[in-house]
Amino acid sequence: MTLTQKDREMNAKLGEIFDMKESGQADFALLERYSYDSEGLVRVEAAAAFYTFFDERAQQILLRLANDRDWLVRTEACESLCLSRSEHVLEFLKTKLRRDRSVKVRTYAVLSYGDIVWELDKDRHECLLFIKETRLRETSPGMLLACDKVLYEMGEEEALDRLLDGLKLDKLNHRCSAGNRLLEVVNARNARRIRYEALDWLGRESVSATVSIAVELIDACIAAEGKDAAKKQSEIENQTW
Repeated sequence: MTLTQKDREMNAKLGEIFDMKESGQADFALLERYSYDSEGLVRVEAAAAFYTFFDERAQQILLRLANDRDWLVRTEACESLCLSRSEHVLEFLKTKLRRDRSVKVRTYAVLSYGDIVWELDKDRHECLLFIKETRLRETSPGMLLACDKVLYEMGEEEALDRLLDGLKLDKLNHRCSAGNRLLEVVNARNARRIRYEALDWLGRESVSATVSIAVELIDACIAAEGKDAAKKQSEIENQTW
């Protein structure tokens, strides 16, 4: 297949962005220029690069990209904004959750919202009520699972039940989403229960995508349990001395 001049130009731009991320050296002027590119894929990768090189300048560009005409660009921008520690960005994401028509955008907006709330040490009760209200308006399993991940991190224990139930959803991509959300919340306190459910899930799966996530989830649980056991052993040894 012969590439057009337009394709070659796009590939060259993508190559520059990938090289920047690999080298760890950002050319902000170039990334900002590419954030206005006519090709949506270039704008998507620029938004992803601003996660790697996140700072106040990146944040301002990401806020603009989060209102891009392309939902993929908006999704990537909302995901990259998870690194923000700004009240303004928090309010911006709340607006996205109320008004953006793309479920993917809203999914990553709620995940970033949860990350920022945690880092800013906001009033958990107020934020929890907002996510609960948001969840009531949603019907997409992926978005519901994202809300449950945030609710669980804010202290709603019942949300873990819903995340685990997500491993039994009919559609493969929804089960993958449930597995990925569980990977994000595994800790010493819940590792045994999640591992038990993940082992049961693994036994039902045959597709490589879900099997891979199930294995990764089981490994994460074992690691969390092992770390907790080592900590307790160390405490016992210290008490003995």
